[in-house]
Amino acid sequence: MVQRSRKSSGRERRGSGALCILLALFVSSFSPPAFAAKPLTNGQVRVYESADEGQRVHFLIERAKMGQGELVETLLQHYPLQGPHAINRTLFIQGLVLEAQGNLTEAAKNYRAALARDPSLTLVRVQLVQCLDKLGQDSSAKHHLQLLEAEAPNQDVANSIKSFMDRIDAKRPLTFSGFVAVAPSTNINAGSSHSKVYAPAFGNDAYFDINSADQKQSGIGISTGLSVGYSKRLGNHWEAVLAGDISGSLYVDKNYNSAALSQSAEMRYHLNNGYLGIGGVADQSINPNANNYLVDGLTYHSFGPRVSMLRFLGDRNRLHASAVYEWRDYANSTLLDGTALLSEASLNHGFDQTFNVTLSAGFDKVNANQKNLGYQTYFGGLGLYKELPLGLTVNVNTQARISSFDEENPFFMVTRKDQRYIGSVGLTKRDFNIYGFAPELSYTYTKNVSNIAVYDYDAHAVNLRLTKDF
Repeated sequence: MVQRSRKSSGRERRGSGALCILLALFVSSFSPPAFAAKPLTNGQVRVYESADEGQRVHFLIERAKMGQGELVETLLQHYPLQGPHAINRTLFIQGLVLEAQGNLTEAAKNYRAALARDPSLTLVRVQLVQCLDKLGQDSSAKHHLQLLEAEAPNQDVANSIKSFMDRIDAKRPLTFSGFVAVAPSTNINAGSSHSKVYAPAFGNDAYFDINSADQKQSGIGISTGLSVGYSKRLGNHWEAVLAGDISGSLYVDKNYNSAALSQSAEMRYHLNNGYLGIGGVADQSINPNANNYLVDGLTYHSFGPRVSMLRFLGDRNRLHASAVYEWRDYANSTLLDGTALLSEASLNHGFDQTFNVTLSAGFDKVNANQKNLGYQTYFGGLGLYKELPLGLTVNVNTQARISSFDEENPFFMVTRKDQRYIGSVGLTKRDFNIYGFAPELSYTYTKNVSNIAVYDYDAHAVNLRLTKDF
């Protein structure tokens, strides 16, 4: 118990050191103050009047941190800051006054307002992290710390930022998150736009119809989900990580209601530049009201081992990889029972605190009792994250998937081959704080090209959800 306590406080000191270093780096551009930490005399007022903008800003920051908010507000009122950065600097200084007064919620609003105007303000982001940490908004604080890693001037500062994130994890080992979103229509035939599909196995002219009413059965619905995580550091290197998720979609047509659950447990061995993990995962999919054979076949459970790794490559690069081997059991279709190998790797590079890029690639191999239902898929993707003025964040993600099935489809007398292209764009309004969440509107377009017409489709989805990554 004593050793863990000492270690936790060490992480706290190193985490606080990261902020102190960053604060020192970005405050040092101001000239040192020429005033004592007491109310201004008439002579000092004259000195303030003759000071340049940088000296005034530094003086106001120092006095705000000392708790002399009334003096700071008076000076701002009588001597407003000037120049192109005046609004952001004023918002920041007023945020410091509010924070010193204990009004953390309003202080965070000021910092977010300044970042909404100019997301490159490192000093403001650092102060926002401190404020969010005090408020207990851990997910948002860690989000901004990860962005700040791209501004770290050297590896020591980058390591200090990581230590601060470790301190946040140690402070609150049990975490909760959730979402509510509009669910798009469920298309029972994956959105095929074809009205007539030929089936050669039943004769050269044999076909079946897909009328327009069958293409969109469910109507608009609501999706919601809850995630729970727990992490516990065990000594200097080992960490136990547990996670559970539940999500569901509710539609007017109850046949398309669904629920999904997942659980994972992992032991991680931490190294200086990342970790190695080994554990297990389990998933369940439930369609309690389904009476359609196409939907019933999706109710299943799976389980299997998982390995993962995270490696920091320099100050701005992060490599993550994972692989899962699972056994799948479908409740209403033994033809789909089998195994699956799911593997993926991603490389994230931060250009600066406002912009990062993620490259991903992977391979899936699914085996089924009915061979023509098994397949292998290769995929690659590109993701872009960019914070813009006006409080907007843009997330763009693209992915291409090439799939080849194991055997000839008996109805269409050809081995199925698909190419799927997925693109999505999301907009987050960072300065709209709704009980610790920000609204995110996203649009996703999917195009599937197959050599079997029934699997040719276009799909569109628009979702409105709330996020803590802002």
